[in-house]
Amino acid sequence: MNKNLKILFCDNTLPPYPLAFYNALAAKHPLLEVMLLAGREKNRKWDVSKDKSQIRFKCHVLPGFQLFFTKKDWPFIINYGLLRQMLKSKADAVVLTGYDCPSYWFALLYAKVFRKKVVFWNGSTLESSQNRSFGVSTMRRLFIKSADAYLAYGSQAKEFLIHYGAKPHKISVGCNTVDIDYFLRESSCLAKRKEDIKEKNGYPAKVILFSGQLIPRKNLDILLEVFAEIAKDDIGLVILGEGPLKNKYTQWCRENKVNNVFFEDFKQIEDLPKYYAAADIFVMPSFKEVWGLVVNEAMACGLPVICSNKAGVAKDLVKDDVNGYTFNPENPCDLKDKLMRLLNDPKKSEQMGKQSLQIIKDRTPEKYTDNLLKAVELTFE
Repeated sequence: MNKNLKILFCDNTLPPYPLAFYNALAAKHPLLEVMLLAGREKNRKWDVSKDKSQIRFKCHVLPGFQLFFTKKDWPFIINYGLLRQMLKSKADAVVLTGYDCPSYWFALLYAKVFRKKVVFWNGSTLESSQNRSFGVSTMRRLFIKSADAYLAYGSQAKEFLIHYGAKPHKISVGCNTVDIDYFLRESSCLAKRKEDIKEKNGYPAKVILFSGQLIPRKNLDILLEVFAEIAKDDIGLVILGEGPLKNKYTQWCRENKVNNVFFEDFKQIEDLPKYYAAADIFVMPSFKEVWGLVVNEAMACGLPVICSNKAGVAKDLVKDDVNGYTFNPENPCDLKDKLMRLLNDPKKSEQMGKQSLQIIKDRTPEKYTDNLLKAVELTFE
């Protein structure tokens, strides 16, 4: 890769998840600039602004305003000053991370007019695509076919790209990731305090963990339903997250006298490891999930995972009967069966957690940056 090549990313926001990726990329390729459409999405509470030293790359937030459509779980961002910033960057290659806001289309137009190479970084899968109408599908196809090369979150994201017209030989397939080293390090330090953490928080001997927004597509309903059936004094369910359904869930637990459900609210990334350390099993029951980075986190903390087969992460990281199980998120019996297998066999659960560590340890941000740089190289072939 030519070190003098200037790469400009156009991204929605900067949550903690891609921060490690951008830092790792900047270490390998210093001529990196990230242009953000918004400082934060209105439905998120992530905060990476407390310590600016975390951001080790050139980064700008474009002026503009944001609308959020709750039912679709979709932020619609409109910016101004985009052309000025792109001209100022003098980028040789532009990486676009979406197509659902006008700024992405404007950036694509800019790249075509000024003959810049375009990489489309895609996470969408055929399962996660919300709108498949003729008009939306036509726009997706036009946008995707206009790119010169592609970086896919994983194998299902690659299938999505090919479906909408991308040439397979122009796709670099990575594995969407978090700061694996951070979670490995923190979980290792906390492992010896597992029982102390449980006792301090009032958790029982066996802990099932959920982490995510309390919104319909996260499908916490099925996990609560199953937990109510299997609940015993020595089993607890810890729920990390906030959202419009929280009151509904807490009321349901009260009315149905479901005990040992702990609503711990949203937690910043620095607070997450202690909850993973206290857990014995991680469950992600989403109806729809582009990827599901909480699974990466849980695996890096040595947990067996039970994951919806509708999530992008399921096919690439969750190996049935090796480090966990996948299940049908519309089938409570399927989830119950998988949970009981692990709850009734602690040794198997522990062994699966060790396998999670083995599978995830090389799925690092540094590895992902290699996949991105390969995609940039593909634009010149």
